[in-house]
Amino acid sequence: MTMALSSIPGIPTEDENVSEQFIVFWEDFTETYIDDAEEMKPQFTADQDQANFIAKRNEILLEVSRIFFKKVLYYPAATKEFRSYRNSVAELFGSLYSLMGVSLYSSICDLICFNLDQQDRTTETFQNLEAGLYLIYKITSDIYFHDDHEEDDFGKVTLTPLINEMFNKHLVSVVEGAPEFVTKQLQITLLNVMSVLPFFYRNEVGSQHLPATFNFLFNIILNGANETISLIASRTVYKICQDSEEKLIPFLPNLELILLEMLKNPNIDDTIRERMTHSYISIARATKNPVDWGNRVHGVLMEIESCYSSLNEELEAYAVSLISCISEMSNASLLPEDVEDYLTLEQLNIHKAYWIEDPLEIRSKVLKNLKLFSLETNMLSRNSIVTEKCCNVLKYGFREELPGPFTFSVDIVFEYLVAKVQNCNTQSIPIIHGLLETIIITSFKTINPDATEILLNSIFIEIYSTIVSDVDLVKSSLDLFTTILEKRPALLLQTPFFSDTIIPFAIQPLYLHEIFVVKSVTKFWNTAITLKKGNSNDHQQIKDIINSSIQNTTIGVLLIEALLSGFVSAPRSAIEYYFPLFRTLIARMPLEVKNWIRHVLLNSSMGKAPLDSKESETFLNKLLLTRGQRQANDVLRDYWLQVNKLTNFIKYI
Repeated sequence: MTMALSSIPGIPTEDENVSEQFIVFWEDFTETYIDDAEEMKPQFTADQDQANFIAKRNEILLEVSRIFFKKVLYYPAATKEFRSYRNSVAELFGSLYSLMGVSLYSSICDLICFNLDQQDRTTETFQNLEAGLYLIYKITSDIYFHDDHEEDDFGKVTLTPLINEMFNKHLVSVVEGAPEFVTKQLQITLLNVMSVLPFFYRNEVGSQHLPATFNFLFNIILNGANETISLIASRTVYKICQDSEEKLIPFLPNLELILLEMLKNPNIDDTIRERMTHSYISIARATKNPVDWGNRVHGVLMEIESCYSSLNEELEAYAVSLISCISEMSNASLLPEDVEDYLTLEQLNIHKAYWIEDPLEIRSKVLKNLKLFSLETNMLSRNSIVTEKCCNVLKYGFREELPGPFTFSVDIVFEYLVAKVQNCNTQSIPIIHGLLETIIITSFKTINPDATEILLNSIFIEIYSTIVSDVDLVKSSLDLFTTILEKRPALLLQTPFFSDTIIPFAIQPLYLHEIFVVKSVTKFWNTAITLKKGNSNDHQQIKDIINSSIQNTTIGVLLIEALLSGFVSAPRSAIEYYFPLFRTLIARMPLEVKNWIRHVLLNSSMGKAPLDSKESETFLNKLLLTRGQRQANDVLRDYWLQVNKLTNFIKYI
């Protein structure tokens, strides 16, 4: 009965809705065998009994797979509901594969090969072919995990022969020659299949099919008749290149011709252009020949520079894409983390020597392009995406241990940022702050304090009024200062504006209730007070600053007033973000904090029901008794509830 209902005639979601209900049934049926496999073993008295049981079970499941295979045959003008139905069937096949293993995969591949062998191909032939490829794509994407070497070996040994058989039967040429009314979906499905075959293209068997695969992909991309399919094709190229760089080196000349045409042509989709740039440069890097790699990077940079003169306001998106291509080049040029395993000692020495000399002056050309696109015209200089891409170009190099085409000295980057912050929009400032954070994290030991002071003056002091008017800029500034204090406090503490400007600036955000700002400002103060990498002079400087006065009021009092005010008026869901700063202050400066809190409570009305002097002393004593330990959280929570006229129901449970 269940088989009959599952195979009820008609197109699912249009002619019938019954089979959809049985997808869940069969998935549960299958999952039961998977989940209860160990519990079922004791029920078999002999090995033959278990073998017979598995054979019968697989016979049933194979019939289920045949039924639902027919149900996922694609048809013109398929609805969104039908596509969702197909996805549900694919999930069922994933469960079936978990039980039946390679036998199911092999059966689907055999069906694909059978349809490829047909001389007189009908609509049904192409529907069967597409459905088989769709299920192979879905199952493969489920079972193959990119970083799992066991899965990679399994794919190479077990799945490669099955996939190879399909390609040997001219899979690509059959799809290319399919009638127009089935071509689109068939192409999309084959592209998706190709995108999940890293284990296949990477090995000796699969790499033989790269020429046919790349011809297919490039024809789609260059034809550009359907933007969606072209995008999928470019994504497939990108994925194959990520996993099979060295196998693709012979394709560099063809890729170069294609990419240079794409760079010249504003009508090419931006994403496709950027993906192709990344793919080309990553393959060039994989040659492990810095001369060849450098020549190819140089060629692309020169082409992008030549395109600059033709830009106008109508081509702004194209211009952004060109600078994005340089960002992709920088990303694609990153060497693997275990560079000693990636390059031999001889290659390592050749690499260093070439990029230290930089005979083609590639780094200078990169900087020239960055300045052209991000500083020379208002159209682009005030575009935050351009700023982001330029900062990414500079940022990627700081991850590298070895010199390369996109590794720049800190001084050069600082010089660029000083110029950039004078010629950008508000949205670009957090991006600039973020790049400086990265530099601090990676290079804090070698950074020049004077250069840092000049840059901080440009990206904070000179635009102070802009920063305090925008919470996003407040947050990015606080995050930057926190990172400096974490890594090398003296870079910030020794600036003339730390105590006069940064400290007062960092008090005001405590009054705000945007959680992302509260997290940043409390982290800043926690870091400043604890100063884990500070010396005794640094710690004394912080203590002196907090005990100093602004307009006859101690900074410590101003800090506590802002902290208590923000805490008391914060929503209940946010009060936990204030706890760490209270605890740090109590643990580090108990006597001062006691006086500051007492002063604030006696001179300010906090909450809907402010504490009287006796209640204030009780709260203060309880808080100080915790010595900044976890119990302080409960004391602070009770205080918040009391002054907000709320009840702590947990006490009554």
